[in-house]
Amino acid sequence: MDNAIGFRRNIYLDWMDAAAAFAAAGDDAFGKINAFTGKGDVLSAQRKNPEAIAAYNAAVAAAGTDYFAKLNLITAWLGRGRLYAAEGKTDLAKADFNEILKIAPKSPEAKAEMAKLNAPASASAQAAAPRTAEQ
Repeated sequence: MDNAIGFRRNIYLDWMDAAAAFAAAGDDAFGKINAFTGKGDVLSAQRKNPEAIAAYNAAVAAAGTDYFAKLNLITAWLGRGRLYAAEGKTDLAKADFNEILKIAPKSPEAKAEMAKLNAPASASAQAAAPRTAEQ
């Protein structure tokens, strides 16, 4: 069963590669954003974080300075921000979540992710820290 699932994911990823390549050849920013974001989502699900971040970066680059194109970047920023947070790159993660909040100030996903990043270290993490002689 696992082989069949992996095969379907690879077929889908091949399709996303083709869609991204097709979109990259055109001038349609929205098509590029959607293709690269979709590719990033698939790669993220496969835990291929560096490749997923590269796909999300391509989506962000496709938008350029077009405000309306940037409206379609919320999913890319959210996905990339989550990957950055998982890698401990909190400044980059916060920057992505802040981009979402500029466009969609009430975004529950972006607010929740920012709250996670801004939360103080948990008591269990503090308890696990080595103690010094002064403590």
